[in-house]
Amino acid sequence: MTGWLEICLQWLIRLFVVALHLLSYSFNGMLVYLIVKKKVVKTWIYVCNMVVAEVLLNLTQHASVEFNWVIADAFKNKLHTSFFVQFTSYVNLIAFEFRYFLTLLMSVNRLLIVLFQGADVIFKESQIILFSLFIWFFLVFMNLSLFLNNCLYFFDWEEFRWIFLCPKPTNPLHYVSYYLYFLPIATFVLNITGVVYVKLKRSDIFILSHMMTGLSRNSENNRRLRENFLVFHAFIISVIMSIDSIYTLLHNQLAAQFRGLSPVVKELLGSSNLYISSLINFLIYFACNSNIRQNVLTIVLRRPRIFPNGRTIVIPNSL
Repeated sequence: MTGWLEICLQWLIRLFVVALHLLSYSFNGMLVYLIVKKKVVKTWIYVCNMVVAEVLLNLTQHASVEFNWVIADAFKNKLHTSFFVQFTSYVNLIAFEFRYFLTLLMSVNRLLIVLFQGADVIFKESQIILFSLFIWFFLVFMNLSLFLNNCLYFFDWEEFRWIFLCPKPTNPLHYVSYYLYFLPIATFVLNITGVVYVKLKRSDIFILSHMMTGLSRNSENNRRLRENFLVFHAFIISVIMSIDSIYTLLHNQLAAQFRGLSPVVKELLGSSNLYISSLINFLIYFACNSNIRQNVLTIVLRRPRIFPNGRTIVIPNSL
């Protein structure tokens, strides 16, 4: 690939990255507007936490990743050891990890609601706030221990991915990030468990037992549709959240092949993986949630929306 073509492709990638950041900031701003002004998001606590995490990811990517675009190559090797870059990198890691834990919590929430009718008592707003705060504080203290043990977390521009290094390879803290492989798997298992249970409930035996308890077929069908929606939505989320783990696993298994790629191809693949994390909320809430999508389009297109019975439409109890 000729030199001028590589330079053009690199700048096209970077302009695309800027566009992704602007889309992420704009969409998260509209989510906050829908929560505060329109009050159309029922599970607002989950959404607010996801918004905070994604905004932190975008902001820290500016300092830890994109700042390297405008500085001399001679300083890049020294930059990742500076306190400011290390601090922003760890904030990036905390925000990234938080979304894994939060999606796991939401999968547990959905599964318990599917299995037990009274499980929503466990996940009242006050409890969800406490669960969310616990996750934030847990990740802050866990990653603080890494920082105090001189473990470096930085963005490698040669491999175009995040690198995690500790002074001693045998340091147990060096392997602490491996649970990121486990969390998407655990989320997936929880979702599959919900799918299996919903499938079983479709059998005539389950329908008959519910009919005998006084539930009409219409109410059973409505409940089934709601449960299928929750499980399907959670399954899509688990797939989206697994993209980074799959990319990292492939990168580790095919390290020699990745090293043989041209810098532009590395940047293209790395950017595709890295900046998907900047658009998780857009992929989940806009692409997979029709109610939020309709409200966002109403804001963007400035068209009036008529609600049935003059009331605000409330989004189902989903992510």
